[in-house]
Amino acid sequence: MSRTPTHPGWGTGDSAADRYREVVPVVEARTAAQLADFVTTL
Repeated sequence: MSRTPTHPGWGTGDSAADRYREVVPVVEARTAAQLADFVTTL
């Protein structure tokens, strides 16, 4: 899981990732396990 946004589409077009990043951590989770790990850290 990457804690630094690296997805090329984040923050472009209609993506709101840049706005979300101002108030919450933005991560890329590719599996349910990675997502669960992140959610438990909130």
